Amino acid sequence: MKAELIALEDSRHWNPLMSAYIAKDERLSELYSVYPSKSNLLKQLPGRGLAQEIREDLVEVLTEQYKTADLLTDNRAKLIEKLLNPNSRTVTSGHQLGLFGGPAYFVYKIAGLIKLAQELDVIETPVLPIFWMATEDHDFEEINHFYLGEDRIEWKREGAGACGRMSFEGIEQVQNDLRKALGNRPDSDRLLGLFESTYLKSKNLSEATLKLVHAIFEGQDLLCLDADSKVLKAHFVPYMKQELLAQVAEPLVNEKSAVLKGLGYKAQVFPREINLFFLTDDGRYRIEKRGEDYGLVDADQTWTEEELLKKLEENPQSFSPNALLRPLYQEVILPNVAYLGGGVELSYWFQLKAVFDHFQVPFPALFPRNSGLALGENVLRKMKQLEIDPVQLFKGVEVHLEKILESNESYDGFLAEKEKFGQLSVVLKQRFSQFEESMHAYSEAHVRKMEKVLEHMESKFKRRMKKKEEIRIQKLEAIYREVYPKKVLQERIQSFAYLRLALGAGIIPKLIDNFDPFAFNVLILKDQSS
Repeated sequence: MKAELIALEDSRHWNPLMSAYIAKDERLSELYSVYPSKSNLLKQLPGRGLAQEIREDLVEVLTEQYKTADLLTDNRAKLIEKLLNPNSRTVTSGHQLGLFGGPAYFVYKIAGLIKLAQELDVIETPVLPIFWMATEDHDFEEINHFYLGEDRIEWKREGAGACGRMSFEGIEQVQNDLRKALGNRPDSDRLLGLFESTYLKSKNLSEATLKLVHAIFEGQDLLCLDADSKVLKAHFVPYMKQELLAQVAEPLVNEKSAVLKGLGYKAQVFPREINLFFLTDDGRYRIEKRGEDYGLVDADQTWTEEELLKKLEENPQSFSPNALLRPLYQEVILPNVAYLGGGVELSYWFQLKAVFDHFQVPFPALFPRNSGLALGENVLRKMKQLEIDPVQLFKGVEVHLEKILESNESYDGFLAEKEKFGQLSVVLKQRFSQFEESMHAYSEAHVRKMEKVLEHMESKFKRRMKKKEEIRIQKLEAIYREVYPKKVLQERIQSFAYLRLALGAGIIPKLIDNFDPFAFNVLILKDQSS
């Protein structure tokens, strides 16, 4: 397997805000803590402590989660115990519990996280990578499917409430659909075995995702955390209490959103009056103020302030921070120094700096994750035939289509004649401009008519050329279906299973070896045989 790196900016899929952030635009400095460089992070390590009580509870919760999933090896137990060390720190990334991992950037996030921890880990200050499983998300339609090439494999069942708590009703059908999609390709048995050992042998989606991550990243020092825990949420009660009583987040987020807007950028998330949910067995409901009382949106439930605060103290696991407060919860219960995420994720973190300042919680360094692109043997062969360099893929299909047409002698000759006409039209306009206004207008109108005729001829000529170059164009379109399925970058559609089929078992160590968390690149992985 070969690897090639290109800058994120050259890939054309990075958002403008992140491009400005990477370029160290000083106007953004009030929206984050430190620039994501290695030297800045090493300086920050000593200053990010965590109360020992929280460390002990964190170790207890992690140990129990790994025991329950039958994943508590001696090495993982030692890794978890490192969190008791007052000098230990964490770096994190998070993701939804997508079926079979969901889109491939799930894997890229974790690989980048591991590499970041390796780059920062020192004897005096152990740095542990923790993958935050977003078990409390409730949008089942976002996570109930994955893609394998052209096949969309979907888990068909009703979904409600926190996804991490969901049982596996109807999951056998997913396995059958995966078997059909795989056929007899190499690694089919391994991928089916992976699905069986995770989803068919777990009690819920949270446990299955934990098993999946460790199966994919076998042998790597990594911890996963399901923070939907009474023990951990107890430490977040004071913050949730403030949000319920004083609705502190909304004006603070709006303050930083206004800064972004003033700089020409859009806000990614919009705060509510109360940015907390209430979890039940059948759903996740937004909490709202109702006069002096509190209720649940779309549910027949009302509490007095006293009743709600009592419930918060006794059952904190029933309360869930939304997308705005989840980062705060993360930083309250972890000795965290850095968060690694995609462009949209980090964009909404920029809206949160004032919230962190208000609660006096340290704001982590924000790291744009590396991206990836897998090119299998078939794609590379077609690219070689069309003389397309991997870096050129990001220029877009139209550029390469034009190149195919221009390589045709007939089309090239037509363009030469078109250029001559363009030069002639300029001369004609200049000549007629010497006469009165009416003659000038006459020349302009007739030249424009000729230009329209020429445009029509060119369009018709292109259609003829496309038919003549049909085979080459089909190859080009096939390439772009692999690189940009559904017209978005491959990593946002295709699953880990696709990567494994395209590039084999060595893909994970290759990702970790070649990702550079401080360089902000797209990693292009190519089949070794090509």
